[in-house]
Amino acid sequence: MEKQEDILFVESSISLKHLGQVIQLVGEIPYFVEKNVRIKRIWELPFGLTNFNFGIAVNGEKYALRIAAPGSWEYIDRPAEKHAATLMAEIGVSPKVYYYDEKRGDQVTEYIDGKTLHKPDFRDPEIVKMAARLFHKFHNSGKEFIAEFNPFIVKGEYLQIIRAKNVQMYEEHDLIWDKVAEIEEIFKINPPRSVPCHNDPLAENWMLDERGLWIIDWEYCGMNDPFFDLGDFISEVELIPEVEKVFIEEYFGGKISWEDYGRLVIGKLMCNALWELWSLVQIANDKPFDEYWEFGLSKVKKAMKLMSSPVFEKCLQAVREGWEEPIWLDEDILNSVSIVAV
Repeated sequence: MEKQEDILFVESSISLKHLGQVIQLVGEIPYFVEKNVRIKRIWELPFGLTNFNFGIAVNGEKYALRIAAPGSWEYIDRPAEKHAATLMAEIGVSPKVYYYDEKRGDQVTEYIDGKTLHKPDFRDPEIVKMAARLFHKFHNSGKEFIAEFNPFIVKGEYLQIIRAKNVQMYEEHDLIWDKVAEIEEIFKINPPRSVPCHNDPLAENWMLDERGLWIIDWEYCGMNDPFFDLGDFISEVELIPEVEKVFIEEYFGGKISWEDYGRLVIGKLMCNALWELWSLVQIANDKPFDEYWEFGLSKVKKAMKLMSSPVFEKCLQAVREGWEEPIWLDEDILNSVSIVAV
């Protein structure tokens, strides 16, 4: 009779293909081979937009394992992700990396035995303050990523993939990107800082355990304008205006200048413009059309709403001219550039 400790428990939702990939990957990783490990349990980790994520129990320890999506090498710099994730683990921002395949993007990391966050969790001002402090920590860490994430360059890379596969564009594309071109000219006059950025801080890339808040998945990492990170976070987790104010004040330690607020509003536009194209890249890589078309359309709607705000052009002017005076974040201003549930 088979002993219970010899049985491998597998979550029924896992396909045979992925089960085989997980077992093969564990068998190839030196960290595990040296320990002569036995896999006890495999379960699916939810909420990956592009990759396939699993939890594994090995020799009494839990790990998070990722199988990278096919074709993702076309638009993700895997060596850069490995470098960033390792640096961020060193400063206590992200879980420890045990294994990383720089060609495929498969990886094994420390398992965060806590809660994966979702948009409603970011209605809690205390969680939002924790996120602000974490952003501030790695933005000001002095670390240097080996990759640059320049949205103006990434746009061209995405368009090359989209046009090669002849994917349909959104009607509003030119209108949005004409405004982005104007912003690019403003940045030539008054350039942004370049700091370590995550560049994809959607709700499910945050985890909370008894030790605190963690940010995971550094696929889009790179040296970038910190306001892209901040604007993307506000947009992706859909901070309501009163909580957005809490986030801004925590990150900046109180007051914020007109110039910095203008950069934040620009960050909101830039991320939505870029993720509009990202969604079409997924379609080009044979992801479900309806799902990713609707995802991209949601970004288009946010960008269009932001551009129609009565203070949007004033924000651009504040960056162009470097307005140092503080802005009072009253309800009218916050509501005018809010893009929650558009």
